[in-house]
Amino acid sequence: MFPPSPSTPIQSSSFRLLILLAAFVLSVSSLKALDSYTFDYELRVAKALKPDPLIAIDVVTNQGSSGTRLKFTKQREDGDYLVFSADTLLFGGETRRALVITIDGQPSQVFLLTFASVPKSADWTKWLRPDYTEKTDAAWTFMNGLKNFDRSTEVPKDAFELRYKITNSNPSGSPAKTTSSPAAAIPGADTAKASPVPAVKPESANDLVLDKDLPPGLAAYGSMAAKGDAKAMITIGLAYYEGTGVPQDYGRALDWFLRAYDKGNGDAVNNIGVMFRDGQAVAKNEKIAYLLFLEVYMTGLGDESTQIRAGRNLSRLADSLPKTDQEEALSYTLPYLDQVVRSKGKNMAVGKDVLPSAKQPRIKDNNWWLDSERKKMDFKSPPPWN
Repeated sequence: MFPPSPSTPIQSSSFRLLILLAAFVLSVSSLKALDSYTFDYELRVAKALKPDPLIAIDVVTNQGSSGTRLKFTKQREDGDYLVFSADTLLFGGETRRALVITIDGQPSQVFLLTFASVPKSADWTKWLRPDYTEKTDAAWTFMNGLKNFDRSTEVPKDAFELRYKITNSNPSGSPAKTTSSPAAAIPGADTAKASPVPAVKPESANDLVLDKDLPPGLAAYGSMAAKGDAKAMITIGLAYYEGTGVPQDYGRALDWFLRAYDKGNGDAVNNIGVMFRDGQAVAKNEKIAYLLFLEVYMTGLGDESTQIRAGRNLSRLADSLPKTDQEEALSYTLPYLDQVVRSKGKNMAVGKDVLPSAKQPRIKDNNWWLDSERKKMDFKSPPPWN
């Protein structure tokens, strides 16, 4: 496989070992009705620190995790601070919860969320400092309840601060989350043609209630998606992809996945990669698929099961994709990848705004790679990426 097997400091040695264990068999999870709660949170840090947009944020529980990146949150300025806002769902019955900030090359910052297993709605807390830092994979150790001797309660003065509020978003009896994986990924390839039902066009991140004909089984998810919940968007997209409770429609599936993609959801990026790989609702483009799988795996988007799926997809595709195609793909920039994805493969134009520059390097030149891997990518990029 070229490039060498992906690895990144964000991922622990435990996770890299899991990637190699083919014994994991992941299937579409069953649905379970549980109370759900919207967890709105804000993080602030001094402007002078100029935080890296790729800083990872994970809300971790004993049942799984929901992750995003700083660049996918809403941002505002507040005096000397930058404030980043996002939200996710929590569920009744989770016995421990934490918010983990992972900064490449630094110890993770961990905020323990100590409210009740079945939380009550509550207004914004005061600004809180991290409870501890941890040098290894803090999200992994917390989720699995592992003791770690790399933890320290001596938190840096310039650490992030957190505040949050909780609202009940899904009373008992409504469909809720998937039980083993927060958002099930697309299973194996399916060559069935998309149905002729017109696809919904997600023109705006705020225009989320466009499928007004959702059946009762998905209506509750539609309401959750309208509030910005990416897991609900994935659930609806997967229903259209598989034809579960609705006519199979790859176009609508892709549109729902794109909405979750706009939220920085790792399952959405992986699922869209599958659709580009297999030519479902888009023109087949294995180079774009390769980069989408690579992005999930290398940047740690989603939880560990998401990254295992993406890693498996990446490995299989890299084994068959010609080396010249991989070299061309690795010469693209992330803005170009984003342009192609958002246009559903229709805008392949290479304008000045997506060409490599000091601020937007080629993917092979960005900060994903270990030094040992970077040395093996000294190939010359093809025009116009050179």
